[in-house]
Amino acid sequence: LVDLPGLVQFQHDHDISLLTQVEQVILEYVNNPRSILVPIIAAPTNIHNSKVLQWAKQVDPSTRRTIPVLTKPDLMDPGS
Repeated sequence: LVDLPGLVQFQHDHDISLLTQVEQVILEYVNNPRSILVPIIAAPTNIHNSKVLQWAKQVDPSTRRTIPVLTKPDLMDPGS
């Protein structure tokens, strides 16, 4: 079991190299066909724009090794 760092968006140019390093580490594991992917997504966010779900769909289009987890459903707006 490997808990990978979350994907974040940085505001400063000097943080781009850190973002690139984090993405490279994550992609190493995501691209491994023996890895089970458990992307954790906060419910109030737009899941259609989630980079981790986009990557999971690219490497596991049949979702045979992807188990998405939605957190914080209590923070969603009523009717959404």
